[in-house]
Amino acid sequence: MSTRTLMQGSEAIADAAIAVGCRFFAGYPMLPFTELLEHMSRKLPAAGGVCINADTEIEAVNMALGAAATGARAATGSCGQGIALMQEAIAEAALNELPLVVFNMARGQQDYFQATRGGGWGDYRTITFAPKDVPEAVEHTQRLFHLADLHRAPVLMYGDYVIAHTYVGVSPAALDLGPLPAKEWALDGSMGGTGRARQIWTWDRGKPNTPGVGPDQHWRNVAAKFAAIERTEARWEERLVEDADAVIVSFGTTATVVDYVPR
Repeated sequence: MSTRTLMQGSEAIADAAIAVGCRFFAGYPMLPFTELLEHMSRKLPAAGGVCINADTEIEAVNMALGAAATGARAATGSCGQGIALMQEAIAEAALNELPLVVFNMARGQQDYFQATRGGGWGDYRTITFAPKDVPEAVEHTQRLFHLADLHRAPVLMYGDYVIAHTYVGVSPAALDLGPLPAKEWALDGSMGGTGRARQIWTWDRGKPNTPGVGPDQHWRNVAAKFAAIERTEARWEERLVEDADAVIVSFGTTATVVDYVPR
């Protein structure tokens, strides 16, 4: 039986991220994201990782983007206002097929379109999980890192002040989510001088002068991938809807109120 520890939601998320191999984190302090950054800055170096308190959100997301390109499990985050500044880099992660985890510890539920529609160029969509409580946030953190690597795509957690600051007994031990493909695309420096050096750049995909593998086809392939993700990764819970005349739909921490309806 796993041991539960009483901890703040932000600390539990940090522990869950580190437990599944997050080794780079960068962010700029903005409440209620600040506590997550503080816990990562305290815990990540002890696990052999790096946490950087960046000067701006734009610097933070691009640092995380570079770390992801090396094959490291990398993450960043902010609240909705800071995520807005990160949208171009998140779009680059989508089009360059880099696994990046973004934590939006939102100041409310006004960021729904931002989280589910994407805000950058390229017509991408991020996989977005909106946990209803801290234990679910711990599980979602681990699944998001797994799905980012599985699909080579940016993913987003939509948390909020309640998730960030509530103290709950949780177990952030790593889950077994199955195997993942090798990161043969990673820019780890091992191919320099071999004539087979790797690159990650959407404008020059495939072999030069080879029809059908240039940037246009690459973008089409990425669009098809995100369309498939929409079909295969949609997740929800439903209850008492079989013969319902009206259905209450909710997401995030408001779901705990809806779920409280007598069973």
